[in-house]
Amino acid sequence: LPCLLTLRFDEITGGFDQLSHAALLPGTVQLRSPPEEVESYGDHMHITYQTPDTLTADYMIVATTATAAQLLRSQPPLSHGKENALRSFHYSGVTKVFLACMQSFWEHEGISGDESSTDWPSCFIHYPSHTFPSGTQVILASFTMDDNSFFAQAADVVLDDLATVHDLSKEELRALCPYSMIKHWSQDSYSMGGFALFTPYQYVDYAQELGWVHFAGEHTNLPDGWTDTSTKSGLKTAQNIQEAMGLALTKGPRDPKEPHPKMEL
Repeated sequence: LPCLLTLRFDEITGGFDQLSHAALLPGTVQLRSPPEEVESYGDHMHITYQTPDTLTADYMIVATTATAAQLLRSQPPLSHGKENALRSFHYSGVTKVFLACMQSFWEHEGISGDESSTDWPSCFIHYPSHTFPSGTQVILASFTMDDNSFFAQAADVVLDDLATVHDLSKEELRALCPYSMIKHWSQDSYSMGGFALFTPYQYVDYAQELGWVHFAGEHTNLPDGWTDTSTKSGLKTAQNIQEAMGLALTKGPRDPKEPHPKMEL
């Protein structure tokens, strides 16, 4: 698309994780503690983890993918509409193959921070625009999506394509790039998919909160499929909770023994 040619992408110095670290408050993250069940009663909810720990909270934000959100048991259950929306959601399969290279062989061709597009199994090749202190260069040798992502099952296939693109023998390329890593986002135990691909009317179903449970992530805001949309959805969800807290203060507390009503979309 012509509009994509005019897009400008910015880079966070030191890695993208610097953004989350900058916003992190001390003692607010429990690592290796995936939640398994949430029980809502009155004005509070109890969240149970894989560890023996539990957490009591006023609100909960589910910021996983729609696929991973299905693993969280809810009492009372989510509405039928929400459960159906989560089950029917489609994620694009994404596979990335990285090569660690001892030499930036692509720079001999005047390539820096650019992309090669092929109709071979590797599909897209992304070249780095910066160097690492160790001198090792990391190239995204294959970026595939949807059904094509299943072709990038082995770095050996990607080496064939990359060698052809740069007119090198496979043996030369293997010596230059002896290390590889393959990331299948569909097989990731936390995301279970790459990025969101909506069907008609799905957006409203996913973004709608259910009582004290709110949903965030790139699939709950537009444009879907972008990292900055995840950040935007988090800010929007925080604002929604602040507004809900203001409303709750005017209504007074409910009976703590009364379970939270099962809300419909």
